[in-house]
Amino acid sequence: MSSNVINVKGTVMTVPCLSVESMIEMSRVVWEESRRDLLQDLEDSNASETTRMSELKQLREIKDQPLNVIRWALTPAGAKAVIERAFGSMPDNLRDESAQELVKVAMVACGIDLDEMTEGTESGNVGQDPETS
Repeated sequence: MSSNVINVKGTVMTVPCLSVESMIEMSRVVWEESRRDLLQDLEDSNASETTRMSELKQLREIKDQPLNVIRWALTPAGAKAVIERAFGSMPDNLRDESAQELVKVAMVACGIDLDEMTEGTESGNVGQDPETS
């Protein structure tokens, strides 16, 4: 299993990366939850049969995509679930961390360095090399 290193408030941690199998399994859980929520919303809004079919078709197109897990990992509940899956349980040193720190760790478990992705966005340099701007 591969891993990445992240600095969490001055403490360097090694974060195990989720396997492809884990990402797919978690994606199915997220998708099923999204499907239940969508069906309830369609029921509550008395959506037409055409709208129901269209919405369900769109949802089916994203089934089993790891992107579902990555999006979910950007939420506090999703970040906790991803961290617990990566480590086997919530590490003691992360139990009292902020949602922002948990999301950063969860993203690393998904193979994404959130700090690197957002570098330069605060100064309006999105998509630009911070060295040359």
